[in-house]
Amino acid sequence: MSVALFLWSEKDIEPTIKAIQCLRASYPLLKQHATFSFSYHRYIQQEESDWKFWNESCDTIDEALNRLSSGKENFLGTRTPYPISLMRNVARKSARTHFFTICDMDITPSIGLRTSFLQMVKKEGLLNKEDVLYIMPVFELQKEAPIPTNKLELRTLFQNGSARQFYATWSPLTQGKTDYSRWFALPPSDGVRIAYEVEWGFLYEPYFILTSSAPDYYEGIKEITYDRGSYACELSARGWRFFVLDNAFALHDGFKASDTFEYVRSKFLRKELSKNAINHRIYRAELLAKYGSKAKKCSSLYYRTMEVFLVLGGNI
Repeated sequence: MSVALFLWSEKDIEPTIKAIQCLRASYPLLKQHATFSFSYHRYIQQEESDWKFWNESCDTIDEALNRLSSGKENFLGTRTPYPISLMRNVARKSARTHFFTICDMDITPSIGLRTSFLQMVKKEGLLNKEDVLYIMPVFELQKEAPIPTNKLELRTLFQNGSARQFYATWSPLTQGKTDYSRWFALPPSDGVRIAYEVEWGFLYEPYFILTSSAPDYYEGIKEITYDRGSYACELSARGWRFFVLDNAFALHDGFKASDTFEYVRSKFLRKELSKNAINHRIYRAELLAKYGSKAKKCSSLYYRTMEVFLVLGGNI
């Protein structure tokens, strides 16, 4: 596991390293299986570190982490755009594996996925197949719901309303091409396997496993974005094939709230989305220059219309 952390300033570097050392000493599996990387904002000048209340004792590290995380949920409420694509690339470069998947901190792959997936690619002779993207259906799981250990348990939670398609209430198209109905209708089987092939489409933003030969994320995209979908479109333009996995899934911690009015209320958020719309336009122009007609679907009329509204919204 490769963990990328974004720090407020260089004053946070030393205590962050100390905290990681404490965690590695307390949790041997973390020391054995996890790497940590971090970036910091070079222009933020803090008088003191966010760790100022911690005495740097490993005996109090859990308490310090809880206090630190409760103070700042994320960067959305700040004036500092979170460099999401940069951090994805930082995590990738520190990964030690041939295959990787990018997960946000509140997304968890299904139990046993790594072992079962590697068994599948070895059996099917796909270890050296470089231009394939393996998609995991993603589900939002209610806070109080039990964590499903397999697809059968997940189906039960889905049917009783304790689990639902990721972004179901916000933007169903972001996961629509995965075709959840088709996925649940597949005949029972053991282990992870390739179920069916899909094509990238408008607003499709799948969660996936791919090889280390994949290109980097475009780092001009920051904050709340469509970075995963734009990245998937680039892979499609490059000729990568998209396969949905059976008996593999990922879980989001809790149901996502769809607060449409947050965009209307927050002038800062509107401005950041406006900047990102311009960055997306630059990115797609580069894709068109590289891949020609193969990248046209990455810059459709729908996208251009959305970008116009976002840019206008950022200047209201």
